[in-house]
Amino acid sequence: MKKIVSIITVLTLTLSMAVTAMGSQAITFDESGNGTVTEKSKEATTIITATPTPTPTPAKSDEGGISSIIDSIFGGDEKKDDEKPKGDKKGYLALGADLTADQKLAVLASMGISEADLGEYDIVTTTNAEEHDALDKYISPSLIGTKSLSSVLVKPAESGHGVVVTTNNINYCTTNMYRNALITAGVTDADIFVTAPSQISGTAALIGALKAYENMSGKEVSSKALDTSLNELVTTGEIKDAVGNDDQAEELIAYIKTVIATNDLNTKEEIEAAIRKGMVDKNITLSEDEIAQIVDLMMKVKAMGIDYKVLAEQADDIYAKYKDDIKAGTFDINKVDINDLGLTKIIGNAITNTAKSIGNSIAGFFSSLF
Repeated sequence: MKKIVSIITVLTLTLSMAVTAMGSQAITFDESGNGTVTEKSKEATTIITATPTPTPTPAKSDEGGISSIIDSIFGGDEKKDDEKPKGDKKGYLALGADLTADQKLAVLASMGISEADLGEYDIVTTTNAEEHDALDKYISPSLIGTKSLSSVLVKPAESGHGVVVTTNNINYCTTNMYRNALITAGVTDADIFVTAPSQISGTAALIGALKAYENMSGKEVSSKALDTSLNELVTTGEIKDAVGNDDQAEELIAYIKTVIATNDLNTKEEIEAAIRKGMVDKNITLSEDEIAQIVDLMMKVKAMGIDYKVLAEQADDIYAKYKDDIKAGTFDINKVDINDLGLTKIIGNAITNTAKSIGNSIAGFFSSLF
């Protein structure tokens, strides 16, 4: 048995072997398992030093097999074939299902596309039923209307390009409102053009944008991502109406998302504190209902996971400018009335504590926050 083990060991692990050119050799082993080569003939022998032959990498197969098993154990490629962006199209279109022939031509013209070139684009349609299914819980059905007219062109861009949005005939949703919501839904590195045959609010266009992006990227946009991004778009619009300023509303939502993304805020109370801080910094007044609306939205956004690096990469001009302010802790709690901030909820049962201890608790909260 010891000889058999020795033979197997020698044949498997030896780094050199003697190969005879015109004769043969014999290998004998002593009790310690050491092998000795003796020649059976006087013919010359050729000594070849051998190195282990690398194991060839199996070719990838779509039919399973060992490579599939290895991939399932070690993760395989990050992107499967069906998740890779399609590279044979000029762009990805989402057209309103209720466009008339003339309206369709007008929409395509605004995109710089002729009807004869449509074969070079991937095309989906957005229906009015889809718009109502997604939006009725956030805005009045009468505002959505009975026809789907908004249309979107999505084109892939190089890594680091970010999300760039332009619009035509959209009179309510701003480009930054779209960008914020699209990034929340997971959109990255794309040029997006939102248009319509005539002036419309454009709220439902986000649905088409995400359908087109889904086809372009090969990555499914979940119903949760769609719902959260639509919620953000609508909420930002309502805050815009409340404060009467597009930029302030957009910046407040972006600021709050940045705070959440760069800090471990887990409760509604903590998020409310961040909202109220943003209100003070930007001199914005909101009702309690509006604050609660933003809190609910941000709880959804947080549940999806927010990566500040992604926010800054995809919309640097919106998000990156807040990073230094957030880390610098420029907010001075001692200069703001606690009741004005509405932060007593953070203290909870500590209401019986002294005013000083409450102030210290809030100051400590913001110190850890920023």
